[in-house]
Amino acid sequence: MVGGAPPAAGAGGAGGGVRVGRSPAVEEALRAAAAAAAGGGAGGGGRAGLQGDLERALAGSGGVPWALLDEACTELRARRGGGGPYLHELLRGAPLELPGPPPPRSRSAALEATLRSLREREDNARYAEMVRDVVPPPPAEPLSVYAEQVGFGLNVILMMFTLFMVGYFGAQGFSASPAVQLGAGLCGASGALLLETALLILRFNRPKGRAPPAARTAAPKRKAE
Repeated sequence: MVGGAPPAAGAGGAGGGVRVGRSPAVEEALRAAAAAAAGGGAGGGGRAGLQGDLERALAGSGGVPWALLDEACTELRARRGGGGPYLHELLRGAPLELPGPPPPRSRSAALEATLRSLREREDNARYAEMVRDVVPPPPAEPLSVYAEQVGFGLNVILMMFTLFMVGYFGAQGFSASPAVQLGAGLCGASGALLLETALLILRFNRPKGRAPPAARTAAPKRKAE
């Protein structure tokens, strides 16, 4: 490590790049480089404004920018015919001051919502995989459920047709008007629909898990035996 600046070190020491802690050797090199840049003369190849940057670094209290210290060493070697100092010699007794991490970039609300939904989906998938052997999957509805629903529908249709025909032909005994006969048939079909609806409500409202009377009376007999 003879010379050269690491990334993020700008010319003249501006910016937030790597800095070198102050030590007697570093301050001595800065003073010598500032004096050499102020004296001018042959042999100097420093850039314009180097003297001002060196003087500001000497007047400050923080670390010295890496690039500025490298320029000071290069300037002194150019004026002394390559006899030093070298940058690695100045770094032996001086700590490095690394720049802090850049501030986090703000993200849009849409991106935050997308990330939140992805995290929730991933958490749900992990939880489902974790309890896969503990919580059984919901059972599929058996075919008997669908057969029962189809049978109920056919029963309602058959009952409505039967009572419609009963009302229609029953009205022919006391009235010859087709309108009266049709009305009686519709009344019979409506009565059948209301009856089936009431039976359905009673069946769903019946308490489940309750043993029939025969089973409740048979249990003590088995116990007595």
